[in-house]
Amino acid sequence: MARLVLATTTLLLSSSLAVFEPGCSFMNNQCVYNVKLGHEGKCDAHGTATTTGGGTNTCCNGVQGNMNNLQGVVDELVKQMHEFQQKLGISQSSSVPLNKTTNERDQLLQALENKEAELNTSQANLAHLVQQSANLIQNFKEEIANLTRDLNNCRGVLGLQTSNVSQSTGCPSDDGAVANIRLLCNLTGSYMYSDPTSGDYDYNKRNRTFYLASPDFRPAPAYCVRFWYNMYGADTKSLLVYAKVGSGLGYPIWRSYGNQGQTWHLGEINVDPEFTGHPFKVVFAAMTDAYMVRWSFHPFYHSRNTRENIAIDDVYVYNTTCKHIPTCQPGAVTRRGANSSSCYTFHTTPKPWYKSAEACRQEGATSHLVAITSKEEQDFLVSTIKLSAVLNAAGSNGWYTTGNDERSEGHFDWTDTGTPYQSAYSDWHQGQPNNVANDQDCLLLQYANANYEWGDVGCDEAHPYICEVDLPVV
Repeated sequence: MARLVLATTTLLLSSSLAVFEPGCSFMNNQCVYNVKLGHEGKCDAHGTATTTGGGTNTCCNGVQGNMNNLQGVVDELVKQMHEFQQKLGISQSSSVPLNKTTNERDQLLQALENKEAELNTSQANLAHLVQQSANLIQNFKEEIANLTRDLNNCRGVLGLQTSNVSQSTGCPSDDGAVANIRLLCNLTGSYMYSDPTSGDYDYNKRNRTFYLASPDFRPAPAYCVRFWYNMYGADTKSLLVYAKVGSGLGYPIWRSYGNQGQTWHLGEINVDPEFTGHPFKVVFAAMTDAYMVRWSFHPFYHSRNTRENIAIDDVYVYNTTCKHIPTCQPGAVTRRGANSSSCYTFHTTPKPWYKSAEACRQEGATSHLVAITSKEEQDFLVSTIKLSAVLNAAGSNGWYTTGNDERSEGHFDWTDTGTPYQSAYSDWHQGQPNNVANDQDCLLLQYANANYEWGDVGCDEAHPYICEVDLPVV
């Protein structure tokens, strides 16, 4: 408002000076003002002017005096205006011509556009930095998990007993036994099972029992045993686990009965302090009705009694309670379902399928590439990804699962348990699977814009992947 007043004042002053240019003339020996204020070039209609009595010089000198006084007033007003501008910090540019103001406006708009471009570049750089940081953090987590696993294996081999070690795990030292748990820990891609065709030939034998015993574990305040087991077949009877102290088995500390289907299951046991106060062995006992008979000096397997498979794999023994052992990796998300519960770890560093599967297995005995067997599970994974900007960006080209059709082209199986199996649930994208170039065998959560519907890709392609841990069956 002050700037507008000053500009207006300046304009009025300049207009007054331009218009008010009085002069004097003489008519009939009289001094006459022939110009009025605001009437430049227009003379009054003169009658008889008043005689000044001072002569011509007196008349003109009076007019000149008035002019000098008025100029002094104007100069003082301009001086005061400049002082007022300086006090307010107002530049005289406020009264510059319009074209200068327009140039300044254009320069300001260009500066704003430059700043906007810099901001967009900064946002892109920030997103890239966030992704790099997430990858580095994930790599550090994987390295820490690997180092922790190696350290725990060393503790287990050395037989450390300290109960404050939350993840002391590993294989006990070999005491020369032919069949012991150490074999299960050190053999990759193998498992132990009861062979219904082994042993003595007998026409009527039932409840045949196979035993697998560990070396002694030293006394400690607590122990936890975790293992995978498979019980499949009509002739399957039971799988029992004992904590053997001295020469007696006592009662089982864990048991499972009958046909449990083709999939593998996770077992978990907190060993009672009454056992752990002494040296003890962990003993697995598999009981079956299957047997073999010999006819005419040639072995013949009775078809009704060979439908049995009991197997165990990945036996881990921890010298602490099971509740002190994290079931899931740090940063994992947990799903509690009606029929099953799992936790999931999202790995944003792309890897080929086989490397992804290996990385998941290295996280622990219970970890594997994700197997999606229900809409509930699919929806949970999709929701988790969409809630994270990092996961959305990392998974724009898809997430690996444990599904593949290497066993039979076009028939995709889940392979997380070691025994391929099919699920009644699927979520294929339209036109998938299509086996382009006859070289697409791995199942990917591929189509981000369609709620990550499934597609098949080449297993050598590098993609992010999801590891799953099935929560234990107690």
